[in-house]
Amino acid sequence: MNRLQLIAPDRSSVNLNYESLTIKRYDFDHLLLEQAIRAGTLVLQGTKIVDFIEEKGAIVGVRAKTHDGKEVIIRSDLTVLATGAATPLIKKAHLLETPLPSAFAVRAYHHGELNGFSGQLTIFYERALLPGYAWIFPLGPEVYNIGCSVFLDNVTGRQTPNLRSVFNSFLIRLAASNPSLDLKQLNTSLKGAPLRTGLTGSRLYGDGIMAVGESIGVTYPLTGEGIGKSLESAEVAAEVITEAVYQGDFSSHFLLKYKFLMGARFGRRYRSYASAQRWAKYPFILNFVSDRVRKNVVLRRRIESILDEKQDPTEIFSLWGLVKAFACC
Repeated sequence: MNRLQLIAPDRSSVNLNYESLTIKRYDFDHLLLEQAIRAGTLVLQGTKIVDFIEEKGAIVGVRAKTHDGKEVIIRSDLTVLATGAATPLIKKAHLLETPLPSAFAVRAYHHGELNGFSGQLTIFYERALLPGYAWIFPLGPEVYNIGCSVFLDNVTGRQTPNLRSVFNSFLIRLAASNPSLDLKQLNTSLKGAPLRTGLTGSRLYGDGIMAVGESIGVTYPLTGEGIGKSLESAEVAAEVITEAVYQGDFSSHFLLKYKFLMGARFGRRYRSYASAQRWAKYPFILNFVSDRVRKNVVLRRRIESILDEKQDPTEIFSLWGLVKAFACC
């Protein structure tokens, strides 16, 4: 797809150029698994890690159980934690700093046509969700990912909304123009998950262990994009692991390099997205930006560059950025 529609709180819309590919999460995970197996990974399906093996303050492996209850001991020089936003293993690895997630999201799959939503991504900035949003993403012929997210650091003084209730209200409005929408089926198939954002909430490493992906909060504030960021964190971790193997050093002192590399490459970007998210909490700001972007091609290109991660989001969502946006029109 090459289009993205943003719908502001006042229901005004902006159409942008944006190249994207969509796929069901299960299918994407299966593709990654296949690639890992081809690269030589031994996969123990149905095996659950229950604890870490620690010796002299360092993690030297894991204890696990198979689907039939058999205990499995796996020892290693280095353990990589990639458990997503779930915190139990992060805590057992002594890496957890903030137990609460940054956000929650829910989604369901709709099978059937939706008028006006095929061939493009659509994001709705619903007042009840800000700075979160609702979305409709086509996944193929007459298949859509419909969902919404809410960030827990919402506008001061406002209670965090009930995500299911807001999602239902969104679906009811959507169903008014799309009779094929089966509200009962969507609620039955609803899936939810916590999100950890901003490269915060967990330490990145310890003696004999490193963490990657959402376990260290790599999802972006503001946009909620996290899959690509998870893969990028794994690439950085792989660089450090390669050096650690070569040096034979898996201590926290050596693995500190991982924290430095992540900070140097992505730290400023995460701070910018967190700052921009604070401005996107307010409906009048999103309405203002929507109005200006519709009227000015320079601002439209700037928003497109932010979405492509080629430009800092504070170029728009900051006091100076908003002043410049006002001056453009």
